[in-house]
Parts: sequence; C-alpha cells; structure tokens
Amino acid sequence: MKIALIAPTGKIGSAIAKEALCQGHDVIGIVRSARKAPEGLEAVHFKVADITDTTSFANAIKGADVLASAYGAHGNEIDTVIDAAKSIVAAAREARIKRIIVVGGAGSLEVAPGSILVNAPYFPVDYRPYGLAHDNAFKIIRSCDDLDWTFFSPAAEIGPGEKLGNYTVAAKTLQKNAEGLSKIFYPDYAEAFIAEISQCNFIKNIMTISYR
Repeated sequence: MKIALIAPTGKIGSAIAKEALCQGHDVIGIVRSARKAPEGLEAVHFKVADITDTTSFANAIKGADVLASAYGAHGNEIDTVIDAAKSIVAAAREARIKRIIVVGGAGSLEVAPGSILVNAPYFPVDYRPYGLAHDNAFKIIRSCDDLDWTFFSPAAEIGPGEKLGNYTVAAKTLQKNAEGLSKIFYPDYAEAFIAEISQCNFIKNIMTISYR
C-alpha cells in the first residue's frame, strides 16, 4: 500500500513512518522543506509541499492509497491544526484519495455520554487550547461524508518508550487501565495506526488507544 504521510519526521510521525516501512508499505513523506532523511527513514520518498496550497499538496500525494497526517503544532501556532484539517480534506478530494486518517487529540474523546474530555472540569487549563484546536479539526474531518476518514486520538498521555503490545483500541471513549491511567507509547500507537489503515475498522469514526 502507498501511504502519503504529513510530518513523517516528528515524534509521532516518524514512529508511524518506521512502522509502515517495517510492514512493507511505500511511504511518501510530505515535508515543508528539503532535508536529509533521518536515520531509519531512508526508504521514505520525501516530497516538499506547502499543504496550504491545495494544488501543490494534491500533486505531491497523487497516486497514494491513503492520506495520513501526523501534523502537530504548539504554542501560538496551535490553531494551524484546524487549517491543516481543511487542507487535508481539500487535497484528498483533488487527488482523488478517498481514505484519510489523522492523528488527533485525546480531548475529543468522550468521558461520559455526550461529554468530551476537553470540556471536563479536571482537564488541565494549559492544555485546553490544544484540546480545543484538535476538537475543531475533528469537527472538520467528521463533516466529510464523501471521504472514508478516521480520527485517531491517542491516550491522554503519549510519549517515547518501548513497544509493549498490551493495548486496547476502541471507538469514541477515553480508555484507562486498571490503575485509572490513560497512556500509550509512540511505537504502539504507530502499530495501531498502520493496522487501522489496513483493516479499516473505524471508518467515519474517532478511535483511541491505551494500555490495558
């Protein structure tokens, strides 16, 4: 399968790219500027594209079976994840790619029927702009009835670590282990991300992952 991946050199994106390569997929890496391939990503076909330029972006991803995004932003640029969602939808349509899968935020997951994490009173204030931006991106993605989309929100905590394998994937609802923790490491998130591309279990749905 040919996977076009936005931000293949970031923390989550590089884990996804490496997992895709390990499973024998072809990876087109969409980057902002030309660069030397990082260690472990030498087999990625890097293409420079401005994702806000729909035609340039679409030309870079044309021929891919799926458009995946690990786009992320921080600080004053956090709202660019909303613009990125719009760009992903527009470019997928122009390139005639029906399947898209996007790295989301845990804030969009339900903690009770009809109540999402970002609106919970215990959600950290410092992370609220991040959670709201990703939730607005989710609203853009889920409005696309013509695309087979998946919004893949990680656990409440995601970070570096070894692949453990003892995780649960589920739709919509924040997952926690027996100790009440919601946590996942990059390699396991990436494994589940690539599995979803192949298995299509969460089409037109938000999904998540957490260690048991």
